[in-house]
Amino acid sequence: IGRMTEIKEEPLSEPEDDGDVILERIDGEDEGEGEVDILEYETNLMVDTMDDDVLFVTARGLGLERLFINHLVMYSDQKLLVFVLNTSTLDESFLIPRLKTLTGNGHAAPKIINSEVSNKDREAIYLEGGVQFITSRILLVDFLCGRVPSDNVAGIVVYRAHQNSHSFQESFILRMFREKKRGGFVKAFTDFPTAISSLGELQRLVTRLYVKRVRIVPRFDADVKATFERTPVSVVELSVEMFLPSSVDVIPPSLNYSSVWKRTEDNCWIGKEE
Repeated sequence: IGRMTEIKEEPLSEPEDDGDVILERIDGEDEGEGEVDILEYETNLMVDTMDDDVLFVTARGLGLERLFINHLVMYSDQKLLVFVLNTSTLDESFLIPRLKTLTGNGHAAPKIINSEVSNKDREAIYLEGGVQFITSRILLVDFLCGRVPSDNVAGIVVYRAHQNSHSFQESFILRMFREKKRGGFVKAFTDFPTAISSLGELQRLVTRLYVKRVRIVPRFDADVKATFERTPVSVVELSVEMFLPSSVDVIPPSLNYSSVWKRTEDNCWIGKEE
């Protein structure tokens, strides 16, 4: 058919020495499916905003889920009651298994509160503390009916915060929470910065979330750049040597002949002469 194609492997960059460790293993275990690493710049973010009511706006692809999960790990304590709002069923199926793996023994297991849980059971679950994923409608009703032990609520975490720009239900919940528990925290997360197209929209979102600080994390942030530059990506280029022009007329007929011959071997009812 023709001469064999040679593939040359040309490394464009050499992996650097792993002397600088930029990842911290939360649970100290070996690598597994449910584990989540935390990067150095994410650790700095968490320390910097520990005591603040903050809205995180990160660039797409930086791994907001990792930052979100590690915040939930901090609040997985029976002495704390933290509500998680605005998560879908798909989000919960991704977040909860990893959260259970990271917390382990000695921490309150994450819980899901939806319409399948009765009023009496919800009151008992609230007293158990820990991180609880709950729908906005149920939390709003329970706040109004007095089923939520407001003194036990440490804070509220809002996922996909950009969706609250035009939503009043979550804003009303946060308003009641502020009135009932002035010392509680609110932390909101989004990795969709293009949804906040102006300062006016950002101000409206900050007002509805009842946060006092906005932490924007672009790709060119100094901590982000320093973290990723320590372990640059190893790029490999694969180059395929081109055929000679004279072989172009030979190869297609040869391939067609080989394909037909193979077909006749697989199907005995087709005559090779045909």
